[in-house]
Amino acid sequence: MLMSSKINILFTICLFLLLVGTAHSADEKLAEAVKEDLRIYTEFAVKTKDENHKKYLETTGRFEDWKRAAELEIPEGQVLLALCYRYGANIPEDKDESVALLRKAALKRNAEAQYQLGYSYAKRIGIEDAENRRNRVAVDRSSVRVPRPALLPDFVCGS
Repeated sequence: MLMSSKINILFTICLFLLLVGTAHSADEKLAEAVKEDLRIYTEFAVKTKDENHKKYLETTGRFEDWKRAAELEIPEGQVLLALCYRYGANIPEDKDESVALLRKAALKRNAEAQYQLGYSYAKRIGIEDAENRRNRVAVDRSSVRVPRPALLPDFVCGS
């Protein structure tokens, strides 16, 4: 009886390790596939000079993989999902979300993310709304008058 329970425990541990290893290798395979997708997309983008990007992204049929990769914090998946958001491919267009994803991937030193983020800034894609919100807050702050402390002399407060 004691030997049987030890075998069951060992079997359970082995099964758990096998499942964890399988999940890990599946994530690694996804990461490799998404890296290849980004490489192919980059070659396509260079050849077509900014034409038909939405159509290309829609016809690959890999949107769910890119979304999963982005959730796993794989930078290539974040870039491809950001491009889907930028062009409205398989998902409603959301340029702010596109820029947010590109920033995350760029911070992980992904060269394509850095390029695409620079492109977004240069073309004002998803940037203008964020800057308008910041400027609105700055204007709201500038209209607030802060009272000068009564205990400080005038020369300290700049009057």
